[in-house]
Amino acid sequence: MKHLILRNIARSIFTLICLSAFLKVESIKALNSEEMDFGFYDCCGCDDIFSAEAKACAFIPLNNKVHKIYHTAMPQVDLIFSSKFWTCWQAWGDVGYLFSNGHSKHGHDHTKLRLVPLSFGLNFLFSIFPCTDVYLGAGASYNFLHIRDNSRYVHRHVSNNAWGGVAKAGICCHLSDRIFFETSIDYVYQRFHFNHSYSHSYSHSFSEHYIERHDLNLDGLRLGAGLGITF
Repeated sequence: MKHLILRNIARSIFTLICLSAFLKVESIKALNSEEMDFGFYDCCGCDDIFSAEAKACAFIPLNNKVHKIYHTAMPQVDLIFSSKFWTCWQAWGDVGYLFSNGHSKHGHDHTKLRLVPLSFGLNFLFSIFPCTDVYLGAGASYNFLHIRDNSRYVHRHVSNNAWGGVAKAGICCHLSDRIFFETSIDYVYQRFHFNHSYSHSYSHSFSEHYIERHDLNLDGLRLGAGLGITF
């Protein structure tokens, strides 16, 4: 029940952000070109091109099996670097680290999951209030996964790499000419197949017989908040 409530809240926030962006676009269409050039991106720090940000996130898996094993929300930290161009476009790169501990479905065996996503993409920015921007974005990611299971029925260590994608929405508030605060919600697509040659597993004993690991669906919603600096 708690898992469903968090998913519904996250989807509602995402819908509100998208609606705000849509209303902003409609208001821009109603302006003439002179007004649009004056007010389209009028915010503190708008003359700065580059930014760096540290963000704390909660990743909510949408797969029920992952949710039962690794709980409702997994902590994640991100370092984000971005560069603005063409006034309202922003290119970004993101290095993240997700970590979570859990137990098998029957609660007997301990497991650890570590994920390092490297992401990049584009955002489109809308100024909705003075010093407050909304953005919508999308990008690709390359994910490095490592799982450690304390069970005699599966391989103890499993690693896998896979491409994924992300859709982003957020609100950025400029607290000063250099400092900004951001809240965001992302939909993350990341799935791992363990029957391919690039997956790797090993154990302390190779004489035992193991259960084959199923493919892992790590799709989810990522809620985040962070502080950044522009320069």
